[in-house]
Amino acid sequence: MTPKLLDPVLLQTDFPDLQLHASGKVRDVYQIDNDRLLFVATDRISAFDYILATGIPNKGRVLTQISLFWFDFLSDIVPNHLITADVARYPQALVVSAREPYDAAVLQDVPSLLCIYGDQQVCFEGLADVLTGRAAVAR
Repeated sequence: MTPKLLDPVLLQTDFPDLQLHASGKVRDVYQIDNDRLLFVATDRISAFDYILATGIPNKGRVLTQISLFWFDFLSDIVPNHLITADVARYPQALVVSAREPYDAAVLQDVPSLLCIYGDQQVCFEGLADVLTGRAAVAR
């Protein structure tokens, strides 16, 4: 396979006019101003908390789309920090409000999902019944 056939991967970001606020295994966060942050989902991959030298093409685009889906899907239930995203022009970037982190926990029991945001619970597909013992247990 020639390099021309491969999609490029985004492993590093550099916005000289913005201050780097944080850099994680996948996302880089830049301070736009006191109220806004720029989240950039890269194509980096990690294993055992080490960032590998290669990436997965379009991984950041997919992660951004997944994030946008969940922000929209849960917006009536749980507030989020999303201000805007222009995926047509910047498919791996989100502008979010610079808030203090909100404690959240996610318990996953495929195919069910329970999200706990502070004192609010968002349940999907009966997981709450399983966790509270109300579901029938197959023997």
